[in-house]
Amino acid sequence: MFINIIKSAINTFLKYSFEEIDKIKINILIKDKNFKGIINKLTIDAEQVIFNKIYVNKLRVIVNNISIKEFLSDRKSALNKLNLNINLELNKLNLNLILDNKKWSKIKNEIEFFISDKFGFNDVDIKNGYLYISSSNKKELKKRYLLKSEENNILLIDKERNKKLIIPMDPNLILKELIVCEEDIKISLFSNV
Repeated sequence: MFINIIKSAINTFLKYSFEEIDKIKINILIKDKNFKGIINKLTIDAEQVIFNKIYVNKLRVIVNNISIKEFLSDRKSALNKLNLNINLELNKLNLNLILDNKKWSKIKNEIEFFISDKFGFNDVDIKNGYLYISSSNKKELKKRYLLKSEENNILLIDKERNKKLIIPMDPNLILKELIVCEEDIKISLFSNV
């Protein structure tokens, strides 16, 4: 019963904190049969997530060793002690929605400058492990780019011109892995809240 109350509270918190979040699944692992206020592992899975104008197809967050007593007595201190493992899956639609949002216009402008396109670009596609960026100039075809991670940065690489664009990460996040798959991008992050 107590676990259901915790799940309900987390669900409410997520719906309040995110601009959009669907298909929330919460799994709570408590190893001690006599619950002593410690959640050993909390896993949250969700789909179609929008947070801070970042659009995500699938999200998984894993948090270990959460003290309920600390949360009840000093929520801010308890939040600062959390270590989050975050897995994101972004698709073509997510990338285009992010780049079309005013909040991320600086990154879009840097990409336009990097691809040397005074016309800008219309669309970003993901195929066979590459990003394909199509120009707003109708004469241009889609150009192929690699997306990789290096030293907690995301790199957009133009192998044809042997150039790299460094896209810095939020300093509160550690980029563990970035994989461009057939039709999506998988990102693994670690964060101390």
